[in-house]
Amino acid sequence: MTLAHVDEALERGVRLEAICERLGVAPRTIQRWRMRVPEHGEHRFRSMLSTDSGPR
Repeated sequence: MTLAHVDEALERGVRLEAICERLGVAPRTIQRWRMRVPEHGEHRFRSMLSTDSGPR
């Protein structure tokens, strides 16, 4: 849910730095959240070198 709000704010032109400050997280945290992929009730991390940008 939080990432949906982040995406909505970004679409409205809010800077990522401002969003992160409001949430109390670093921009790198947002990147990590985006890399999380739910799989069988667990979260596994997608390789940063992966060319696959869609969910698995």
